[in-house]
Amino acid sequence: MSPRKRIKTQWASLTLNDDGRAVVCVNENSHRKCLCFDSLTHLKTALDDRELIVGKWIVPLPVQCCILKAVTLPALDLEEAAKMIEFELPDLVPIPADQLTYGCSLLNKQQNMLDVLVCLARTNDIEQHLERFAEVGIKPRLVYADSFAVWNSIARKQQQTANPWIAAILNDTNAIVVSSVNDNLQQANEINASTSSGLIDKLVQQIVNQDKSMTGSTDSASHILLVGSDGPVHELKDRLQDLFEPVILELPAVIHYGNGDNNDPANLCLAGTIAEGLLEIAAKKRLPHCNLLPTKYLASARRKTLLLNYSSSAITALLALLLLWLSLWASNRRIDQKTNMVQARIAPIADIADSVESKRRQVKAIGAQLYGRGLITNILAELFKYTPKNVSISRFQLTTVSGGANIEISAQADALSNAFGYAEAMRKAKVLNQMQILNAQQIPRPGGSVVEFKARCTITSERTNDP
Repeated sequence: MSPRKRIKTQWASLTLNDDGRAVVCVNENSHRKCLCFDSLTHLKTALDDRELIVGKWIVPLPVQCCILKAVTLPALDLEEAAKMIEFELPDLVPIPADQLTYGCSLLNKQQNMLDVLVCLARTNDIEQHLERFAEVGIKPRLVYADSFAVWNSIARKQQQTANPWIAAILNDTNAIVVSSVNDNLQQANEINASTSSGLIDKLVQQIVNQDKSMTGSTDSASHILLVGSDGPVHELKDRLQDLFEPVILELPAVIHYGNGDNNDPANLCLAGTIAEGLLEIAAKKRLPHCNLLPTKYLASARRKTLLLNYSSSAITALLALLLLWLSLWASNRRIDQKTNMVQARIAPIADIADSVESKRRQVKAIGAQLYGRGLITNILAELFKYTPKNVSISRFQLTTVSGGANIEISAQADALSNAFGYAEAMRKAKVLNQMQILNAQQIPRPGGSVVEFKARCTITSERTNDP
Protein backbone atom coordinates (compact mmCIF):
# COMPACT_ATOMS: atom_id res chain seq x y z
CA MET A 1 0.00 0.00 0.00
CA SER A 2 1.46 3.36 -1.03
CA PRO A 3 2.02 5.90 1.74
CA ARG A 4 -0.70 8.51 2.20
CA LYS A 5 -0.05 12.05 1.06
CA ARG A 6 0.72 14.35 3.98
CA ILE A 7 -1.90 17.06 4.57
CA LYS A 8 -0.80 20.35 6.15
CA THR A 9 -3.32 23.10 6.92
CA GLN A 10 -3.48 26.24 9.04
CA TRP A 11 -7.07 25.63 10.20
CA ALA A 12 -9.08 22.43 10.53
CA SER A 13 -12.56 21.78 11.90
CA LEU A 14 -13.49 18.65 13.83
CA THR A 15 -17.01 17.25 14.32
CA LEU A 16 -18.08 14.01 16.03
CA ASN A 17 -20.88 11.96 14.48
CA ASP A 18 -23.48 10.18 16.64
CA ASP A 19 -21.77 6.82 16.04
CA GLY A 20 -18.36 8.09 17.24
CA ARG A 21 -16.83 8.75 13.83
CA ALA A 22 -14.84 11.98 13.47
CA VAL A 23 -15.23 14.28 10.48
CA VAL A 24 -12.35 16.69 9.82
CA CYS A 25 -12.59 19.46 7.23
CA VAL A 26 -9.30 20.91 5.91
CA ASN A 27 -8.01 23.22 3.22
CA GLU A 28 -5.80 21.34 0.76
CA ASN A 29 -4.42 23.23 -2.23
CA SER A 30 -7.10 25.92 -1.77
CA HIS A 31 -9.85 23.27 -1.87
CA ARG A 32 -11.97 22.10 1.05
CA LYS A 33 -11.95 18.42 1.83
CA CYS A 34 -13.95 16.52 4.47
CA LEU A 35 -12.25 13.41 5.85
CA CYS A 36 -13.92 10.74 7.94
CA PHE A 37 -12.00 8.90 10.65
CA ASP A 38 -13.37 5.77 12.31
CA SER A 39 -12.84 7.31 15.76
CA LEU A 40 -10.88 9.93 17.65
CA THR A 41 -8.21 7.27 18.20
CA HIS A 42 -7.92 6.84 14.43
CA LEU A 43 -7.53 10.61 14.09
CA LYS A 44 -4.88 10.68 16.84
CA THR A 45 -2.87 8.05 14.96
CA ALA A 46 -2.87 10.24 11.84
CA LEU A 47 -1.77 13.25 13.90
CA ASP A 48 0.97 11.32 15.73
CA ASP A 49 2.30 9.95 12.41
CA ARG A 50 2.23 13.54 11.04
CA GLU A 51 0.09 12.44 8.14
CA LEU A 52 -2.19 15.31 9.14
CA ILE A 53 -0.56 18.54 10.40
CA VAL A 54 -2.94 21.18 11.75
CA GLY A 55 -2.02 24.64 13.04
CA LYS A 56 -5.30 25.52 14.80
CA TRP A 57 -8.55 23.65 15.51
CA ILE A 58 -12.16 24.80 15.59
CA VAL A 59 -14.82 22.50 17.09
CA PRO A 60 -18.62 22.70 17.53
CA LEU A 61 -20.66 22.77 20.71
CA PRO A 62 -23.88 20.70 20.43
CA VAL A 63 -26.95 22.89 20.18
CA GLN A 64 -28.56 21.13 23.15
CA CYS A 65 -25.78 22.65 25.33
CA CYS A 66 -26.67 26.15 24.18
CA ILE A 67 -29.41 28.64 24.96
CA LEU A 68 -30.35 31.18 22.28
CA LYS A 69 -31.96 34.43 23.42
CA ALA A 70 -32.86 37.57 21.48
CA VAL A 71 -32.16 40.93 23.12
CA THR A 72 -32.33 44.56 21.96
CA LEU A 73 -29.44 46.81 22.95
CA PRO A 74 -28.66 50.55 22.47
CA ALA A 75 -25.48 49.98 20.49
CA LEU A 76 -24.05 51.23 17.21
CA ASP A 77 -22.21 48.03 16.33
CA LEU A 78 -21.90 44.43 17.43
CA GLU A 79 -18.60 44.97 19.25
CA GLU A 80 -20.24 47.57 21.48
CA ALA A 81 -23.26 45.31 22.00
CA ALA A 82 -21.05 42.37 23.01
CA LYS A 83 -19.68 44.44 25.93
CA MET A 84 -23.22 45.17 27.16
CA ILE A 85 -24.44 41.57 27.22
CA GLU A 86 -22.72 40.80 30.53
CA PHE A 87 -25.10 43.23 32.27
CA GLU A 88 -28.12 41.58 30.60
CA LEU A 89 -27.29 38.02 31.68
CA PRO A 90 -29.36 38.03 34.92
CA ASP A 91 -32.47 38.87 32.87
CA LEU A 92 -31.76 36.25 30.20
CA VAL A 93 -31.15 33.07 32.26
CA PRO A 94 -31.36 32.16 35.97
CA ILE A 95 -27.68 31.11 36.08
CA PRO A 96 -24.86 33.07 37.76
CA ALA A 97 -22.88 35.07 35.21
CA ASP A 98 -19.55 33.63 36.39
CA GLN A 99 -20.76 30.16 35.36
CA LEU A 100 -21.61 31.21 31.79
CA THR A 101 -19.76 31.67 28.54
CA TYR A 102 -21.57 33.63 25.86
CA GLY A 103 -21.33 34.96 22.33
CA CYS A 104 -23.59 37.00 20.07
CA SER A 105 -24.51 37.64 16.45
CA LEU A 106 -26.61 40.27 14.70
CA LEU A 107 -30.33 39.74 14.17
CA ASN A 108 -31.40 43.12 12.89
CA LYS A 109 -30.12 46.70 12.91
CA GLN A 110 -32.29 49.71 13.65
CA GLN A 111 -31.34 53.40 13.93
CA ASN A 112 -29.50 53.40 17.27
CA MET A 113 -30.50 49.93 18.41
CA LEU A 114 -29.33 46.41 17.60
CA ASP A 115 -31.37 43.23 17.82
CA VAL A 116 -28.84 40.63 18.95
CA LEU A 117 -29.01 36.83 19.16
CA VAL A 118 -27.17 35.79 22.32
CA CYS A 119 -25.78 32.24 22.56
CA LEU A 120 -25.15 31.09 26.13
CA ALA A 121 -23.69 27.89 27.58
CA ARG A 122 -22.52 26.71 30.98
CA THR A 123 -18.75 26.99 31.16
CA ASN A 124 -18.58 23.61 32.89
CA ASP A 125 -20.48 21.94 30.01
CA ILE A 126 -18.06 23.44 27.48
CA GLU A 127 -15.02 22.27 29.46
CA GLN A 128 -16.42 18.73 29.75
CA HIS A 129 -17.07 18.73 25.99
CA LEU A 130 -13.48 19.85 25.28
CA GLU A 131 -12.03 17.09 27.47
CA ARG A 132 -12.84 14.54 24.73
CA PHE A 133 -10.61 16.41 22.33
CA ALA A 134 -7.88 17.02 24.93
CA GLU A 135 -7.55 13.23 25.39
CA VAL A 136 -6.17 12.99 21.84
CA GLY A 137 -4.01 16.12 22.16
CA ILE A 138 -6.34 18.58 20.42
CA LYS A 139 -6.68 22.02 22.03
CA PRO A 140 -9.20 24.08 20.02
CA ARG A 141 -8.70 27.81 19.49
CA LEU A 142 -12.36 28.38 18.56
CA VAL A 143 -15.62 26.82 19.79
CA TYR A 144 -18.90 27.63 18.01
CA ALA A 145 -22.44 26.35 18.48
CA ASP A 146 -23.13 23.80 15.74
CA SER A 147 -26.27 25.73 14.71
CA PHE A 148 -24.06 28.69 13.69
CA ALA A 149 -21.88 26.30 11.70
CA VAL A 150 -24.92 24.81 9.89
CA TRP A 151 -26.28 28.27 9.09
CA ASN A 152 -22.88 29.43 7.81
CA SER A 153 -22.47 26.36 5.60
CA ILE A 154 -25.89 26.81 3.97
CA ALA A 155 -25.42 30.58 3.64
CA ARG A 156 -22.09 30.04 1.83
CA LYS A 157 -23.74 27.72 -0.69
CA GLN A 158 -26.80 29.93 -1.15
CA GLN A 159 -25.35 33.40 -1.61
CA GLN A 160 -27.90 34.27 -4.29
CA THR A 161 -30.90 32.76 -2.52
CA ALA A 162 -33.81 35.10 -1.85
CA ASN A 163 -34.49 36.17 1.75
CA PRO A 164 -35.71 34.83 4.07
CA TRP A 165 -34.76 31.14 4.01
CA ILE A 166 -35.12 28.11 6.27
CA ALA A 167 -32.80 25.10 6.06
CA ALA A 168 -33.24 21.62 7.53
CA ILE A 169 -30.31 19.19 7.71
CA LEU A 170 -31.45 15.70 8.70
CA ASN A 171 -30.58 12.05 8.85
CA ASP A 172 -32.81 9.19 10.02
CA THR A 173 -33.56 10.28 13.60
CA ASN A 174 -32.23 13.82 14.22
CA ALA A 175 -32.05 17.18 12.48
CA ILE A 176 -31.11 20.83 12.85
CA VAL A 177 -33.35 23.61 11.52
CA VAL A 178 -32.01 27.14 11.04
CA SER A 179 -33.58 30.27 9.58
CA SER A 180 -31.96 33.37 8.09
CA VAL A 181 -32.99 36.90 7.15
CA ASN A 182 -30.66 39.45 5.52
CA ASP A 183 -27.73 37.03 5.93
CA ASN A 184 -28.27 36.87 9.72
CA LEU A 185 -29.14 33.76 11.71
CA GLN A 186 -32.60 34.14 13.28
CA GLN A 187 -33.48 30.82 14.92
CA ALA A 188 -31.93 27.39 15.41
CA ASN A 189 -33.48 24.20 16.77
CA GLU A 190 -32.33 20.61 17.15
CA ILE A 191 -34.99 17.91 16.71
CA ASN A 192 -34.68 14.28 17.75
CA ALA A 193 -37.10 11.41 17.31
CA SER A 194 -37.10 7.65 17.77
CA THR A 195 -38.40 7.02 14.24
CA SER A 196 -37.95 8.64 10.87
CA SER A 197 -41.67 9.38 10.48
CA GLY A 198 -41.79 11.01 13.89
CA LEU A 199 -38.83 13.18 12.91
CA ILE A 200 -40.58 14.29 9.71
CA ASP A 201 -43.72 15.31 11.64
CA LYS A 202 -41.68 17.46 14.04
CA LEU A 203 -39.68 19.00 11.20
CA VAL A 204 -42.77 20.05 9.26
CA GLN A 205 -44.21 21.73 12.34
CA GLN A 206 -40.90 23.44 13.20
CA ILE A 207 -40.43 24.78 9.66
CA VAL A 208 -43.98 26.15 9.60
CA ASN A 209 -43.49 27.80 12.99
CA GLN A 210 -40.19 29.42 12.00
CA ASP A 211 -41.72 30.68 8.75
CA LYS A 212 -44.62 32.28 10.63
CA SER A 213 -42.31 33.91 13.17
CA MET A 214 -40.28 35.52 10.38
CA THR A 215 -43.08 36.57 8.02
CA GLY A 216 -45.69 37.40 10.67
CA SER A 217 -48.52 35.88 8.59
CA THR A 218 -49.89 32.55 7.40
CA ASP A 219 -48.70 33.19 3.83
CA SER A 220 -45.43 31.41 3.12
CA ALA A 221 -42.59 33.72 2.15
CA SER A 222 -39.53 31.63 3.05
CA HIS A 223 -37.27 29.70 0.75
CA ILE A 224 -36.95 26.11 2.06
CA LEU A 225 -33.62 24.27 1.70
CA LEU A 226 -33.19 20.59 2.59
CA VAL A 227 -30.08 18.45 3.08
CA GLY A 228 -30.15 14.80 4.14
CA SER A 229 -30.55 11.10 3.45
CA ASP A 230 -32.48 10.20 0.31
CA GLY A 231 -35.45 8.58 2.04
CA PRO A 232 -36.17 11.10 4.82
CA VAL A 233 -35.31 14.21 2.80
CA HIS A 234 -37.64 13.27 -0.08
CA GLU A 235 -40.39 12.40 2.36
CA LEU A 236 -39.96 15.80 4.02
CA LYS A 237 -40.03 17.52 0.63
CA ASP A 238 -43.31 15.78 -0.27
CA ARG A 239 -44.86 16.85 3.05
CA LEU A 240 -43.84 20.47 2.48
CA GLN A 241 -44.80 20.59 -1.20
CA ASP A 242 -48.26 22.02 -0.56
CA LEU A 243 -46.96 24.84 1.66
CA PHE A 244 -43.60 25.75 0.15
CA GLU A 245 -41.33 25.12 -2.79
CA PRO A 246 -38.56 23.16 -1.09
CA VAL A 247 -35.18 22.59 -2.77
CA ILE A 248 -32.90 19.65 -1.96
CA LEU A 249 -29.23 20.63 -1.78
CA GLU A 250 -26.25 18.43 -2.55
CA LEU A 251 -24.83 16.39 0.30
CA PRO A 252 -21.38 17.37 1.56
CA ALA A 253 -18.68 15.07 0.15
CA VAL A 254 -17.07 13.09 2.99
CA ILE A 255 -14.11 10.82 2.15
CA HIS A 256 -12.96 7.98 4.36
CA TYR A 257 -9.36 8.61 5.39
CA GLY A 258 -8.40 4.93 5.19
CA ASN A 259 -9.45 4.01 1.64
CA GLY A 260 -10.46 7.31 0.02
CA ASP A 261 -14.03 6.14 -0.75
CA ASN A 262 -17.19 8.08 -0.01
CA ASN A 263 -18.07 7.04 3.51
CA ASP A 264 -21.86 6.87 3.84
CA PRO A 265 -22.34 10.62 3.17
CA ALA A 266 -26.07 10.43 3.95
CA ASN A 267 -25.50 9.46 7.59
CA LEU A 268 -22.66 12.01 7.81
CA CYS A 269 -24.60 14.90 6.31
CA LEU A 270 -25.00 16.66 9.67
CA ALA A 271 -21.36 16.20 10.70
CA GLY A 272 -20.11 17.12 7.20
CA THR A 273 -22.27 20.27 7.04
CA ILE A 274 -21.14 21.38 10.50
CA ALA A 275 -17.48 20.73 9.65
CA GLU A 276 -17.74 22.74 6.39
CA GLY A 277 -19.43 25.63 8.17
CA LEU A 278 -16.86 25.70 10.98
CA LEU A 279 -13.91 25.80 8.60
CA GLU A 280 -15.53 28.66 6.69
CA ILE A 281 -15.97 30.58 9.97
CA ALA A 282 -12.30 30.12 10.90
CA ALA A 283 -10.84 30.76 7.44
CA LYS A 284 -12.94 33.87 6.71
CA LYS A 285 -12.99 35.10 10.35
CA ARG A 286 -16.78 35.26 10.34
CA LEU A 287 -18.94 35.70 13.45
CA PRO A 288 -16.01 36.98 15.58
CA HIS A 289 -18.20 37.52 18.66
CA CYS A 290 -19.66 33.99 18.75
CA ASN A 291 -16.59 32.15 20.03
CA LEU A 292 -17.59 30.11 23.13
CA LEU A 293 -14.08 29.11 24.19
CA PRO A 294 -13.88 29.65 27.99
CA THR A 295 -11.75 32.51 29.30
CA LYS A 296 -9.01 30.34 30.79
CA TYR A 297 -8.43 28.66 27.42
CA LEU A 298 -8.32 32.07 25.71
CA ALA A 299 -5.74 33.28 28.26
CA SER A 300 -3.61 30.20 27.61
CA ALA A 301 -3.79 30.81 23.85
CA ARG A 302 -2.81 34.46 24.34
CA ARG A 303 0.18 33.47 26.47
CA LYS A 304 1.26 31.01 23.82
CA THR A 305 0.95 33.70 21.14
CA LEU A 306 2.91 36.21 23.25
CA LEU A 307 5.64 33.64 23.91
CA LEU A 308 5.86 32.94 20.20
CA ASN A 309 6.07 36.66 19.43
CA TYR A 310 8.76 37.20 22.07
CA SER A 311 10.74 34.27 20.73
CA SER A 312 10.49 35.62 17.18
CA SER A 313 11.60 39.07 18.36
CA ALA A 314 14.56 37.60 20.26
CA ILE A 315 15.66 35.54 17.26
CA THR A 316 15.33 38.60 15.01
CA ALA A 317 17.43 40.68 17.43
CA LEU A 318 20.13 38.00 17.59
CA LEU A 319 20.23 37.81 13.80
CA ALA A 320 20.54 41.59 13.61
CA LEU A 321 23.45 41.53 16.08
CA LEU A 322 25.10 38.75 14.12
CA LEU A 323 24.75 40.69 10.86
CA LEU A 324 26.16 43.81 12.56
CA TRP A 325 29.14 41.83 13.86
CA LEU A 326 29.75 40.32 10.43
CA SER A 327 29.57 43.78 8.87
CA LEU A 328 32.12 45.17 11.33
CA TRP A 329 34.35 42.14 10.85
CA ALA A 330 34.25 42.57 7.09
CA SER A 331 35.02 46.29 7.45
CA ASN A 332 38.02 45.59 9.72
CA ARG A 333 39.24 42.96 7.31
CA ARG A 334 39.14 45.44 4.43
CA ILE A 335 41.02 48.01 6.54
CA ASP A 336 43.69 45.40 7.37
CA GLN A 337 44.06 44.52 3.69
CA LYS A 338 44.44 48.20 2.72
CA THR A 339 46.97 48.75 5.54
CA ASN A 340 49.02 45.78 4.45
CA MET A 341 48.93 46.99 0.87
CA VAL A 342 50.14 50.47 1.90
CA GLN A 343 52.88 48.98 4.06
CA ALA A 344 53.96 46.79 1.15
CA ARG A 345 54.23 49.86 -1.06
CA ILE A 346 56.17 51.88 1.52
CA ALA A 347 58.67 49.13 2.34
CA PRO A 348 60.66 49.41 -0.92
CA ILE A 349 61.49 53.05 -0.12
CA ALA A 350 64.13 51.90 2.37
CA ASP A 351 65.72 49.67 -0.26
CA ILE A 352 66.18 52.44 -2.85
CA ALA A 353 67.51 55.08 -0.40
CA ASP A 354 71.18 54.53 -1.53
CA SER A 355 72.18 58.16 -1.47
CA VAL A 356 72.09 60.99 1.00
CA GLU A 357 69.46 62.79 -1.07
CA SER A 358 67.23 59.77 -1.22
CA LYS A 359 67.63 59.24 2.52
CA ARG A 360 66.78 62.87 3.15
CA ARG A 361 63.63 62.55 1.04
CA GLN A 362 62.80 59.39 2.91
CA VAL A 363 63.17 61.16 6.27
CA LYS A 364 61.11 64.08 4.98
CA ALA A 365 58.39 61.74 3.76
CA ILE A 366 58.28 59.98 7.10
CA GLY A 367 58.21 63.34 8.89
CA ALA A 368 55.28 64.46 6.74
CA GLN A 369 53.37 61.32 7.70
CA LEU A 370 54.10 61.77 11.40
CA TYR A 371 53.36 65.52 11.37
CA GLY A 372 49.64 65.13 11.30
CA ARG A 373 49.66 62.52 14.03
CA GLY A 374 51.84 64.64 16.32
CA LEU A 375 49.71 67.71 15.66
CA ILE A 376 46.50 65.90 16.58
CA THR A 377 48.15 64.52 19.71
CA ASN A 378 49.26 68.01 20.82
CA ILE A 379 45.84 69.52 20.09
CA LEU A 380 43.96 66.86 22.04
CA ALA A 381 46.42 67.13 24.93
CA GLU A 382 45.94 70.91 25.15
CA LEU A 383 42.17 70.69 24.83
CA PHE A 384 42.10 68.18 27.67
CA LYS A 385 44.48 70.25 29.81
CA TYR A 386 43.21 73.82 29.34
CA THR A 387 39.44 73.42 28.69
CA PRO A 388 37.59 74.56 31.88
CA LYS A 389 35.35 72.05 33.66
CA ASN A 390 32.27 74.13 32.99
CA VAL A 391 32.79 73.81 29.21
CA SER A 392 32.02 70.63 27.29
CA ILE A 393 33.12 70.08 23.68
CA SER A 394 30.56 68.36 21.44
CA ARG A 395 32.28 68.67 18.05
CA PHE A 396 35.91 68.83 16.91
CA GLN A 397 37.02 69.39 13.30
CA LEU A 398 40.65 69.61 12.11
CA THR A 399 41.50 70.80 8.60
CA THR A 400 45.13 70.71 7.51
CA VAL A 401 46.37 73.39 5.13
CA SER A 402 49.73 74.28 3.69
CA GLY A 403 51.99 75.50 6.51
CA GLY A 404 49.57 74.69 9.32
CA ALA A 405 45.99 73.70 10.17
CA ASN A 406 42.59 75.09 11.12
CA ILE A 407 40.67 73.73 14.08
CA GLU A 408 36.99 74.40 14.71
CA ILE A 409 35.06 73.22 17.74
CA SER A 410 31.45 73.36 18.96
CA ALA A 411 30.95 73.44 22.73
CA GLN A 412 28.50 74.18 25.55
CA ALA A 413 28.94 76.26 28.70
CA ASP A 414 26.69 76.84 31.68
CA ALA A 415 26.92 80.63 31.35
CA LEU A 416 27.61 83.21 28.65
CA SER A 417 30.64 84.57 30.52
CA ASN A 418 32.20 81.11 30.68
CA ALA A 419 31.73 80.74 26.93
CA PHE A 420 33.60 83.96 26.14
CA GLY A 421 36.14 83.14 28.84
CA TYR A 422 37.07 79.98 26.98
CA ALA A 423 39.36 81.90 24.56
CA GLU A 424 41.14 83.50 27.52
CA ALA A 425 41.59 80.11 29.17
CA MET A 426 43.27 78.78 26.03
CA ARG A 427 45.85 81.59 26.00
CA LYS A 428 48.04 79.42 28.26
CA ALA A 429 48.27 76.77 25.53
CA LYS A 430 51.23 76.64 23.13
CA VAL A 431 49.39 75.47 20.00
CA LEU A 432 45.84 76.70 20.65
CA ASN A 433 46.68 80.08 22.18
CA GLN A 434 44.99 81.95 19.30
CA MET A 435 41.53 80.51 19.96
CA GLN A 436 38.72 82.91 18.97
CA ILE A 437 34.99 82.73 19.82
CA LEU A 438 32.92 82.92 16.63
CA ASN A 439 29.45 83.10 18.14
CA ALA A 440 27.61 82.21 21.34
CA GLN A 441 23.90 81.63 21.86
CA GLN A 442 21.96 80.99 25.07
CA ILE A 443 19.49 78.09 24.65
CA PRO A 444 16.63 77.61 27.17
CA ARG A 445 16.32 74.05 28.55
CA PRO A 446 14.02 72.47 31.15
CA GLY A 447 15.25 73.63 34.55
CA GLY A 448 17.56 76.37 33.16
CA SER A 449 19.56 77.13 30.04
CA VAL A 450 22.86 76.38 28.34
CA VAL A 451 25.14 78.44 26.11
CA GLU A 452 26.18 76.90 22.82
CA PHE A 453 29.16 78.47 21.08
CA LYS A 454 31.68 77.89 18.30
CA ALA A 455 35.38 78.64 18.39
CA ARG A 456 38.16 78.60 15.80
CA CYS A 457 41.93 78.54 15.94
CA THR A 458 44.46 78.85 13.11
CA ILE A 459 47.67 76.92 13.74
CA THR A 460 50.89 77.66 11.90
CA SER A 461 53.86 75.35 11.57
CA GLU A 462 56.02 77.78 13.55
CA ARG A 463 53.78 77.53 16.61
CA THR A 464 53.68 73.72 16.45
CA ASN A 465 57.44 73.69 16.53
CA ASP A 466 57.78 76.15 19.41
CA PRO A 467 59.54 74.56 22.36
